[in-house]
Amino acid sequence: MNSKTEVSEKILSHFFNGKSIGKSLKEMSVDLVKTETEDVVSRWYHAPSTDLFTWTDRGHHIIKQQLHFNGQVVEWNCLEGIRTGLIIEADLGLKPTYNAEGKMEKDRVSQSIKFDALPMNNCVELALEILENVDFEKPIRLQLVDNFRNPQNLTNMDPQLFLDRFGMALAGARRPGETVLSRFKKLLK
Repeated sequence: MNSKTEVSEKILSHFFNGKSIGKSLKEMSVDLVKTETEDVVSRWYHAPSTDLFTWTDRGHHIIKQQLHFNGQVVEWNCLEGIRTGLIIEADLGLKPTYNAEGKMEKDRVSQSIKFDALPMNNCVELALEILENVDFEKPIRLQLVDNFRNPQNLTNMDPQLFLDRFGMALAGARRPGETVLSRFKKLLK
């Protein structure tokens, strides 16, 4: 076997190896997202060709998590449960721009997610393998894994359990005419 083939096989084995991807995820940033009624902590973790985003409420419950790997997306949120999809990139067709040093800026690309009609099991399985191997604190890792393995949401969770788990996001004043559902949808955008 030549060295070029060995390098290609090594790259491919990492590309689809949940264990090595999970072990290489590192926290890149933590942000506090303030809304009128809720403070949400957003975290971004990164590894080659992989990004994990989490959003937690004041009670430290994950209300949304999204894992991007190899162009695929697996998302869980407390309203809709689990979804899978594909990252779609579109060239915005803008003229190149130059920074202060006269270097051309990167191409301007818009990303969106096209979600599947039904979750793709093979994507969820690889996402689980990645999350089972992250070097996070055990309670956080278990919560991330459980959200993908046993995806509970507003439609299949006991109402009292939903309020107990995610009620912190509902604390505070609501605007007139605002429903719990509309408030959560706004929070998870």
